[in-house]
Amino acid sequence: MEIESLSYRAFKWFIEERVKEILNSKLYTNHKIKSVQIYPPPYTIKEIIERGDTLFYEISVEFEDKKSQNFLLTGPLKDGTFIVNGNLLIFQNELKDEEGIYFIKKRGKERMEEAEEWENIEEQEARSEIWYHVKIVTDNFKDLKIEKEKGEKKIRIEKNTFDLESIEEIEKEIKKEIEKRALMFSEKTMQKINHALGLGNIKSTSSLDRRHIERIMSILKTEDEKFFKEENPSDISSKRIFHFGCFLENSAREFLKEFKERERKQLFSGSDDNVLIAFYLFSFLNEKIQEEILEKGIKSFTFLFPLNPLNVLSSAYHIQRYYGKNQEQLPKKFRDISESHKWILCSYETPESKLIGLSLHLLPDIEIDFNTHKPIPSPDKRILGAGASLIPFINFNDGVRISMASKNMKQVLPLEKPEAPYIKTGAELEIHKFIEPALIDKYFRDFFDKNSQEYIFGVNALVAYMPFRGHNFDDAIVISESFSKRCAVIKYKEYKEKVNSTLYEIKKNEKVKKGEYIKKGDKLWSVIYKTWQEVSKEEKAEDDGEVIIAEKYSDCLIESIYVQTRKTHILHVGDKLMNRHANKGVIGRILKDEEMPHLPDGTPVDVILNPMGIITRMNIGQLLETHFGFVHWFYNKYRDSDFKEKKKIEEFINKYQTVGSIFEASES
Repeated sequence: MEIESLSYRAFKWFIEERVKEILNSKLYTNHKIKSVQIYPPPYTIKEIIERGDTLFYEISVEFEDKKSQNFLLTGPLKDGTFIVNGNLLIFQNELKDEEGIYFIKKRGKERMEEAEEWENIEEQEARSEIWYHVKIVTDNFKDLKIEKEKGEKKIRIEKNTFDLESIEEIEKEIKKEIEKRALMFSEKTMQKINHALGLGNIKSTSSLDRRHIERIMSILKTEDEKFFKEENPSDISSKRIFHFGCFLENSAREFLKEFKERERKQLFSGSDDNVLIAFYLFSFLNEKIQEEILEKGIKSFTFLFPLNPLNVLSSAYHIQRYYGKNQEQLPKKFRDISESHKWILCSYETPESKLIGLSLHLLPDIEIDFNTHKPIPSPDKRILGAGASLIPFINFNDGVRISMASKNMKQVLPLEKPEAPYIKTGAELEIHKFIEPALIDKYFRDFFDKNSQEYIFGVNALVAYMPFRGHNFDDAIVISESFSKRCAVIKYKEYKEKVNSTLYEIKKNEKVKKGEYIKKGDKLWSVIYKTWQEVSKEEKAEDDGEVIIAEKYSDCLIESIYVQTRKTHILHVGDKLMNRHANKGVIGRILKDEEMPHLPDGTPVDVILNPMGIITRMNIGQLLETHFGFVHWFYNKYRDSDFKEKKKIEEFINKYQTVGSIFEASES
């Protein structure tokens, strides 16, 4: 069964729940929207990627006068992956504060480390003892900040300073900021603000008025400790997720806000005009997504190289804890693990860079309440992300190594003949559920067993822990010649071109066809300028490889070509190996099988590791996997024999069966 990602569910929520409400609130006629539906893309995923096109969904809007119209809108696949101009992209989710009002007490140093817009504040100000902050968070994920230094009689609203007693000026400035930034206050949010300010059940308004402002200034003036508390930034219980649906909703509201009431009343009065407004809206949203991708400095979308399934899955559930250019300076307390993370975030999957603890990952089966945009704990009470869940005996490993393994497994390359691991965790059978089948067929067919859909991404190795003539000094690894061939890696290379067919023609090299082997520098195709019959561009192969796809596509306006090559690479000295416990190293020597250490029966080992690599890293789980893996290999190799060693193996299994492994020794 396919599992829909957060981004895809958010996309559906926006289309099915919000489009109707947003548009109907802006249409000044009786021709309201009756229903909105999503239909599958008109082309297959393979065609979209190979033609260099963008993945659009058909959105059918039916009006109450029974007229209907179809529109196109860029959206994600069920695994959260976007396809734009044939490239894979991922939307970057963010954790943001829940709507309401917050009173926060901060040290001056903490304030400096957080504030991305205040880089030039004087050094003595950064050493100030205490700052009082009032943060008002609105329904559309925006906020208004008011702050005051302890003992001072001036406040700062964003970047402007005001006297604490100048209520009229402050009110004017706050209303100006609310209007300028289109801050939205729902009735529920205003009730929360009223309650927090102690204003009781006053008549609700749609924004802050004089009563709210006077009360906030009074609290700031008295520096009332009942209100101001030191925040616990590691606690995410009061956080919401800014997801793709929120991005679309905010963009839609900002666009429709630009239609002045006078213009709407005069220009848009009939059902056909309503269709025109909807057309303008969907066109704007598509342009907005493209703008976010192409414009420098905007990071809502990031390009994704489809290296392996974990890379896609991890990127789709990536979430930023804070957003800002200075977040790398945040102190430890902003990066800590909290009880509130349980069943929502993977505690291990975070980078080793300055973004450690800030760049996080949601669990792959996370739910979300789209009324509040708050995460709902995993229904299966899962605590590990996709990468960490593949590590056997994880509870015996060092936390730093678990984090490294979760990250490094996203860099795994496809193998020519991958093997299912002897020791499994059970998560291997779940990975395919989270990835779009079309992407598996297109990019990841080498990672899944064709029958069981089990995720297979490595090979089993007979390992010896011993110093070996200095060849495995430090983290160097010695491997056998046969093992280097078993670990043959597949390298795929894509070439694509798209041109205006009225001006240009793509002329493919006749030798470039499926099954042919091309060499680096071979010409793949030429782009011909039709008017002068001149070659305007030539595409050449960047590496050797077998052609596995060579297709040309054309329609009335666009002509495109897509070529994919495949090359096998056996391991060489200098290549890097890693196991599931993040013990990794560079190959320092490849020896013939007969030169490798061997077992009493003459079986040569595949890999020789330095034993100090285990001791210094405290990866006891790796030792357990070594023992249990050896038992599995030995038991199955000699399953028809009944001798003393077999009985010892059975005793070993019985002794360690409570360790927690899902290991099973089968006699079949």
